[in-house]
Amino acid sequence: MKKLAQEGKCWHTAEREFRVPGYENWPGYANNLPFVARRLCALQGHGF
Repeated sequence: MKKLAQEGKCWHTAEREFRVPGYENWPGYANNLPFVARRLCALQGHGF
């Protein structure tokens, strides 16, 4: 996510491109991934 945030691809692009390998089979993964992506993009985009 840090790379996407630094490239200025928050929010919509990051939500489409961000994936967390190994967790695809977890319940709610697909539904919650956009929210996780937004949160991480906000943090990484501000240098945290």
